[in-house]
Amino acid sequence: MSNKINGHEGKHIKKRQSCTFEKLGCRFKGTRSKAHKHEDTSITLHMNLLLEEVLRLEKTEEACGEVLEKLNRLAERAEEQPGVNLDMQEEASCPDLNEKLQELCHTVQLLQIRVPGLESKTGELQNKVAVTSTAMEKCDALAKSMERELESNKRTINALQDKVRQLEQNISLCFPMNDPPVEVAQNGIFIWSIAQFRSLRQETISGLRPYLESEAFYTSQYGYKMKLRIYLNGNEQAKGTHISLYFTLQTGDFDSLLKWPFAETVRLSILSQTNREDSAVHCLSPSGLLQSLQKPKANGNIPYGVPMFVSLTEFYNRLGEFVHDDILFVKAEVEHRKV
Repeated sequence: MSNKINGHEGKHIKKRQSCTFEKLGCRFKGTRSKAHKHEDTSITLHMNLLLEEVLRLEKTEEACGEVLEKLNRLAERAEEQPGVNLDMQEEASCPDLNEKLQELCHTVQLLQIRVPGLESKTGELQNKVAVTSTAMEKCDALAKSMERELESNKRTINALQDKVRQLEQNISLCFPMNDPPVEVAQNGIFIWSIAQFRSLRQETISGLRPYLESEAFYTSQYGYKMKLRIYLNGNEQAKGTHISLYFTLQTGDFDSLLKWPFAETVRLSILSQTNREDSAVHCLSPSGLLQSLQKPKANGNIPYGVPMFVSLTEFYNRLGEFVHDDILFVKAEVEHRKV
């Protein structure tokens, strides 16, 4: 029994109902909640329907008035004639018109109740719009102020950068920079790190940079000063087929204390970064007759080394061993003597 009642109530809740303005021409049908929402959101539509009905009723009332006037005239004539007794009031009644006027008054009363609520909501929205507009104006003013401040900061930074550059130039003129200290090989070992190998290799092939040269270093604390030089695409007869590797003697601070010509044993290596024992190695035992081994003058001696140090074919077959993270390592190990 309760299930039947619940089912009946469910059907009643979901029953579709028409709009209260159906008789005025509104075609909406839906549940009770949707009908209330429709009435709240369709006020303009209902007002227009109501206006049309009022205008139509005005025309009907005018027509009824004309009919009543004619009937009154007929009644007056009928009274003058014997045997005629008409109840003009009953004939002239318009029950449909009265019913529609009552409905119209009821609808107007409903609208009068809802209009104040809508006016209140409209006022709230207007207040929110005003507050939002004020906030937007403040944000716009703040953004413009920050933009002006940013431009001012940029100008200040540019001016300071110009001053810093000018001061650096003045300092360099007043206090010339000394050459950086020359590295001293530990136990006669110097390792040269060549970064960005691939781009340097391309510059070598194109001829933009025929060779690379290391920083100068001393073979010991008071030893010989030298540099390493490598031709990644080969030098002279080895060009295009081998890598060429040399050392060049430089003018050092202790040359007067050293034995000349240079006769130290030099071990040059291109290091394998996977297994040090697999490095490409050449051991040089210089001969004193060569000009490149004499006591250096001015900018240093001509290079001394191995033009065909390692073939390009072997090198690129083992490129994964020799080059890691685009870095190649070259090692010089000098057997130093006591001064």
